[in-house]
Amino acid sequence: MSPDRMTILLKAMIACGGVSALPVRLNWPIHRAVAWLGSSGCKSSLGVSFATRPDPGVGLCVDGVEVALASLVDEGYLRKVGSGYTARWVVNEAMTPEARRILMSEQPAAAALIVQAGQRLAALASIALKNAESAATSWSETVIGSMPTDRHPPLVAVR
Repeated sequence: MSPDRMTILLKAMIACGGVSALPVRLNWPIHRAVAWLGSSGCKSSLGVSFATRPDPGVGLCVDGVEVALASLVDEGYLRKVGSGYTARWVVNEAMTPEARRILMSEQPAAAALIVQAGQRLAALASIALKNAESAATSWSETVIGSMPTDRHPPLVAVR
């Protein structure tokens, strides 16, 4: 499978699904949405294969997604905003009309599935961004003192 094909598919999913931002540190939403598209039986004219394997970082890893994501960043379709837990890839809105035209070459059933996968990606990315935001704020509000948080009973000497 050519990484260019996966890049084109990701671009169409992001543009047509209404994705505005993706988390930088977490790629599981992208893998999960593309894996759903592969399991739905999408017969795209792009000829993308959805080979999956278990992965501890993202759960179910789809081959070619990481390379496609890196090429989207390289071509300027995604740009990094922020840092740390709250860093996100923001979509370049000037490039989305061209990406939406990709669906015009697809069969209606495949185009509908690509749009649904993009909508799933938007929802999952929103959840991941919200969780990262709440983790960043809770981390900054943690108070560390000299008093231990767990109080254990005194040890009993065994004779």
